[in-house]
Amino acid sequence: MRAGGEQTNRDEPHATDRAFPAARWILVLLAVGLGWRLLRYALCFPFWGDEAYLNLSILHRGYAELLAPLEYAQVAPLLFLWIQRTAYLLFSGGEYALRAFSLLAGVAALLLFARLAWQQLKPAPATIAIGIFASTYALVRHTCESKPYGGDLLAATVLFWVAARWLREPGSPRAAWLAAATAAILIWLSYPAAFVAGGISLAMLVTDIRRPTRRGWVCWGLYTAVIAGSFLVYFLVFAGPHAQRAAGSWLEEYWQDAFPPVHSLSALLWWLLKTHTGRMLAYPFGGPGFGSSLTTLLCVVGTVALVRQRRGSSLLLWLAPALPTLIAAALHRYPYGDSVRVSIHLAPGICVLAGVGVAALVDRVPAPRARATLLGLVLAALTCISIGGATRDALSPYKAWEEETGRRAMRDLAERIGPGPAVTIYNAPEGTHGPPDGPAFYQTLRYYLDLYTGIRPRWRTEGGLDTAASWLLVYRGPQYGPDAERVQAVAAEAGLALTPEHEYFFSQRAPTSLAVYRCQPAP
Repeated sequence: MRAGGEQTNRDEPHATDRAFPAARWILVLLAVGLGWRLLRYALCFPFWGDEAYLNLSILHRGYAELLAPLEYAQVAPLLFLWIQRTAYLLFSGGEYALRAFSLLAGVAALLLFARLAWQQLKPAPATIAIGIFASTYALVRHTCESKPYGGDLLAATVLFWVAARWLREPGSPRAAWLAAATAAILIWLSYPAAFVAGGISLAMLVTDIRRPTRRGWVCWGLYTAVIAGSFLVYFLVFAGPHAQRAAGSWLEEYWQDAFPPVHSLSALLWWLLKTHTGRMLAYPFGGPGFGSSLTTLLCVVGTVALVRQRRGSSLLLWLAPALPTLIAAALHRYPYGDSVRVSIHLAPGICVLAGVGVAALVDRVPAPRARATLLGLVLAALTCISIGGATRDALSPYKAWEEETGRRAMRDLAERIGPGPAVTIYNAPEGTHGPPDGPAFYQTLRYYLDLYTGIRPRWRTEGGLDTAASWLLVYRGPQYGPDAERVQAVAAEAGLALTPEHEYFFSQRAPTSLAVYRCQPAP
């Protein structure tokens, strides 16, 4: 133990640590976890709706234009957008290019978390925590998508790592400067990095109150001033206008269940219970409707275990980032807990607490052989979860069948229409698919149409058709999209004759299709 710091994982080993082959198990867990991530990336899942929403802004905007609010009221951090734009310019807008950063961030986060857990915990809980991190489906999925969540996970893990070093040396200016500089940069890469940085400030404040020193206070003041200054500049230059654009949009209604009901104490308590036993804590598995209750209980057990071990400062470090996140949710500035993706910055703390909780329960088994067997079964189960997840992905390499069908359809359409035609997409504005503040067209189809043809289609949601169009696309479903008779009538009004060319069908559950017409001047 270092002066002013807390115990490391080598002090007072658990009973389960004796003769426990931690290094071998960690290698196995990391191997299957990394293998699952690489396999999912290699399978090249088609982009799904949320990815397409964001990627459409990447396709057609330069670096300066990405400073302006994005299409579909999307919100993403500036450095992430610039990284994605660079990947597009260098390697095109395909799945491998636009997911490369997220994959690299996810792999780096897993390896760094393994080092962090080994430094902070005893061998048995560290190994379990690493296994949970490696085998959690949501962490694999969201670090193989062209969304900011992989960067959020890496930023949080890096911040926890530098904070853990600072916690061991609370009066060290070097540790404080490292934490401050790292946080100041990562705030521009990840929105929830600000919550982690704020939580670190809170944890170090409590540490300085408990063990006050002049150097400790100076270090805390330096760190807090740097991260506050970085966030203020970022908010004024970029985040503020984007947040204003998203406020009141369809996304706020979409995330309404992720904002705490502060008007009623009973409603708030019920919301907190549902949220913290739902998707937010799906590690390594779980779901809504109290589906993650087991993980929640393990985190509670882990919290109690750290308190009994007098690891209060470390415990506060893992828990503190949740507080500024919850405050932001109460102000309707950031969703809290509706899924792992928006709470992915809390993943390191959740995995640590759950790992400590499992180890504490295993330690209560009196017989050494039975205890060792139980620990081995837990780690084998985590290994099997990763193997099972990778097998499932290989058998179904898409999020939804509609995305895979849509990608194939747009490839076929690109071959049919050839390069350089004028394409118009006609959909009536009433009851159409997609958010109300974007074009009334399936966003995944729109992205692949842009990508494969290089065409930026003309949108006609009302009024007459463009007489210069050579192709007309109509997206239809049971409740939206004009029928064939209406399309022909509108074309006739514009002096166009339409020849049905093909119709692509995308879903059997709620039949949707894309009708393709060739346009010619009416005789």
